[in-house]
Amino acid sequence: MNLNTGKDQVIKNIMSSSRGETPWLDMSMHSFIGTRVAIVGGSPSLKDMLDDLGHFDGIIIATNGAYDYLVDSGIHPDVFFQLDARKCNQFAKNCLSTCSYILASQCHKDSFDSIDPDYLVHVEVDDFPAKKVKQIAKNKDIENYTTIVGRGTVGMTAIALAHTMGFREFHLYGMDSSFSEDHHAYEQSQNDNDTVITHELCGIEYKTTPELCNQLWHFQNLLPLLADSTIVMKSEGLIKGAYNEFETRSK
Repeated sequence: MNLNTGKDQVIKNIMSSSRGETPWLDMSMHSFIGTRVAIVGGSPSLKDMLDDLGHFDGIIIATNGAYDYLVDSGIHPDVFFQLDARKCNQFAKNCLSTCSYILASQCHKDSFDSIDPDYLVHVEVDDFPAKKVKQIAKNKDIENYTTIVGRGTVGMTAIALAHTMGFREFHLYGMDSSFSEDHHAYEQSQNDNDTVITHELCGIEYKTTPELCNQLWHFQNLLPLLADSTIVMKSEGLIKGAYNEFETRSK
């Protein structure tokens, strides 16, 4: 279940959004095979990659607060994806007609009201009310809809979402899973009080948080499932270290 929201609230959010008017994403209607995708998180290294990202030739999927940061920097994402279920997180303040907005069904009602997304997508995690969602689909005459297996953080789940959409070349930006000073490339006050820890990888100690270590764990477990894909690492820190280690062991 969501790391920062209680199980009961997440289920309440899923039931509310499922009964709403937002169309359910049906991946059988979409195919992006042969298209490159940039998955963008908000880690500190993103600040140094804006020019690179601004020249990216492919689809840009921005997650959570990275969306507004990119828009403010003159970069227009093609897709916005939010997973966070907390009421306090109201991302995508400047919606664009050229962008598709996808919210996980576990997002709070206030997020759906403020963004009015193009699609909701079900992210199946522990205690996901699959039977209740299936019944709602039946009541709404929805025959086909996509359920993504949850991968912990929004960045990792966005990779799983993009893979299901048919993308096979992933460029990962702003997914460091560690930091030296600021925890994001931009101000994000809801993370100011996160517990800071250190994590050692290949003899190097990284400054991180339990939540970011969870992202690292999911990334390491996701890599073997992306054997049919190409990953271009544009992030730094723990994520890059883990990817380099994986690549070395795979040779």
